[in-house]
Amino acid sequence: MIGSKNYDKSLTATDNELLNYLTLGAVNHNFHHSYPWDVNGSEYGWKSNFNVHTLFIEFFARIGWAYDLKLVPKIKIDRRKTKTGHINQSRNFVKNNPILDWIFGFIASGAIVWIAFPIRILYCYIIF
Repeated sequence: MIGSKNYDKSLTATDNELLNYLTLGAVNHNFHHSYPWDVNGSEYGWKSNFNVHTLFIEFFARIGWAYDLKLVPKIKIDRRKTKTGHINQSRNFVKNNPILDWIFGFIASGAIVWIAFPIRILYCYIIF
């Protein structure tokens, strides 16, 4: 709906950077629908993008519980972006800096827990 279609503009799925932090990195849908077999779920992996799901999968790959993981080569991604995607949209400052991206990601995703948890407590124990 709202977001960018860098990989295939004919798909309805979009990549939304704001929701990326709230869902722990699982909103790179345009990439995912363009390359459903890629384990990263995004072009950037987990080292330069706040993607806890990919970090989780790679952890289990390192200890041998996940295997045969597939990645899309960078050149293939670039060709598809040029051929079927919108003009490459630049990443914002936080996304260009992996350390800031992870710090902001933990703060943003943690804020949901620290806001929702007290509301849930109030709702369950005080209101009723």
